[in-house]
Amino acid sequence: MNCIAEDGHCIWYEECGRNAMGRVTNCYYNGAALQLTNKEALKTLKSMCSMFYNGLDNPSQPFPIYFNLTNNTCQNNYYNQSTFQCNEPVHTQYENQPMCDHSDCPKAPPKPSPPDVPGKYSNISIRMTELIIVPDNQTFQTHYYLSPPGLLSEIVVGPALDLNFLTQVLDLQTNILNLEGYLPPDNISVRLTDICLKPSNTNCAVFSVLQYFQNSRDNLNKSIGDDFFLYADYITHIFQCSTKKPSLNDALLNLSCFSDFGGIIHPTVVFSNYPNTKHTIEAKGLVITIIIENSNKPEKIQKAEAWEKAFINYMQNFTAIQDSLRAEKRLNELANFTVYYSNEHSIKNELNTMIWSNNQSNIK
Repeated sequence: MNCIAEDGHCIWYEECGRNAMGRVTNCYYNGAALQLTNKEALKTLKSMCSMFYNGLDNPSQPFPIYFNLTNNTCQNNYYNQSTFQCNEPVHTQYENQPMCDHSDCPKAPPKPSPPDVPGKYSNISIRMTELIIVPDNQTFQTHYYLSPPGLLSEIVVGPALDLNFLTQVLDLQTNILNLEGYLPPDNISVRLTDICLKPSNTNCAVFSVLQYFQNSRDNLNKSIGDDFFLYADYITHIFQCSTKKPSLNDALLNLSCFSDFGGIIHPTVVFSNYPNTKHTIEAKGLVITIIIENSNKPEKIQKAEAWEKAFINYMQNFTAIQDSLRAEKRLNELANFTVYYSNEHSIKNELNTMIWSNNQSNIK
């Protein structure tokens, strides 16, 4: 939406005739956000922002806001992205009351609740720490295999699936997951495991392509072949795990596709900048999302903020080191990729800075 200040209207991108020059004009609109139902617009959304796409058949909400966390490994899909009309009552076997999260939707979808542990995660609120990591080298690669026994004879992959890049990302991710914050005034230690969401075991819910390898360097480097041919490696494993109907186990490499926290990792959550949802392995970037439990209890919020502050400090130092390496032309060390990052702490600080700046500008 764009705002037309002089008219006091907002524009919803629908066509409302043509102007004197014969060009299509948009409609004035001031109400609540409208549903995206135009098929061509939905196709554009799918191709440009597939993480927000929710299907041509049921476009009542384009955003997948209902993530159904579960530890039932018999299920093929760990994400329930069902959509509901605003006038449709929403009830599940785990929550007897409909939850409302949107001011313009009286009966919004319920918040997540794991099927195997009824009520444990009812009404849960989460905080997210996110990273988008993009390699400087944007070259596509073709990997060749003997098929059979391999799945395919060749697979074309995007820059984000370069093995050296994935190894660097694994190192960065490992360091972040092991970060330690300190809670004043007594400098009480806070680790991610103290505050993260644990859907089915003692491991934190972390969405990353490295979860296809259970965050293990040994698993990432697994391959099988003979003296002349390669049958399977990390590329074939990612291909198996990220297809429309992912395999639960890679028989050739004897590797699971499940994450270390017990869930399936959807490729559209961990890849970025790919041509379409059928070709996520052609991604040009990676996404890492760390899920932290939110709470109304001040002590738990303080713990989360302490760790999030440690994350921001670490990333600021990390990117400063990258800048120094780039200045010295040492691009093959840590300076051959770019990291974008944010969390609740950084957003809160940014808002506080904006408020402070506005207050200062009003002082005469």
